[in-house]
Amino acid sequence: MVFVGPGNTIKAPTAKVAEHVENLKKMSYLEMLDDAVRDPSDSNVAIIRIVADMRLATTTRRTLIGTWTAVAVAVAAVVISVGSVTGWWSTPKSGALTTTTIPAPTLTGQVFYVPSGSMVPTLGVGDYVVVGKTRMIHRGQIIVFKRPPADIGTTDVDLVKRVIGLPGETISSRGNTVLINGQALAEPWLPPLTGICAESAENIPTTKIPTGHYFVMGDCRGDSADSRVWGTLAGSFIIGEVVQVIKP
Repeated sequence: MVFVGPGNTIKAPTAKVAEHVENLKKMSYLEMLDDAVRDPSDSNVAIIRIVADMRLATTTRRTLIGTWTAVAVAVAAVVISVGSVTGWWSTPKSGALTTTTIPAPTLTGQVFYVPSGSMVPTLGVGDYVVVGKTRMIHRGQIIVFKRPPADIGTTDVDLVKRVIGLPGETISSRGNTVLINGQALAEPWLPPLTGICAESAENIPTTKIPTGHYFVMGDCRGDSADSRVWGTLAGSFIIGEVVQVIKP
């Protein structure tokens, strides 16, 4: 298993972490939360949440998305309540499992399963992405969103793409170069594309992006149905940004 951070930096876990992950996989949700109480360090809590999300995504797999179940949230709420009463923990710690710094709602979250290759090589088929809420959308950000009505080429409920154009901008292309307001756009986030993902032209129709809308594209430019096909994406369809990638 490989954990990938927001900057697509791949870091293999240490043997100790890998062993801990395997042990967590065998635990119930209650046992996981008890483990977090015993070791409320930021790193341990983060690993527990990721493993729990992966289990739920594996068991639910609604095409792209797997969501924390009500049962898990209820168990978390019970454990937090019991812990606060019995004194299982008493010292608040930033990011740790305490009643003062991590209320029950933050234990809920969403994990999305990637079923297709439109974001290859950044996201592979079968990867999981942890999605968090975002108040500000910026260029280069990978987001998950509800399928817009204009996208009739898929039945998937949720999609994942990268933000390329922002509200008020005019986007177009020249060859395989993206142009924003007539100027070439540097794309440091885009890996070298080969095979089906490579293409000689971006084929972006000159588009004035409306207020509150975004132009999104898959990293696999040669095999992605995106804003080049179905138009700009309304911000109201955005679920959140990808904050963690989990490669099985």
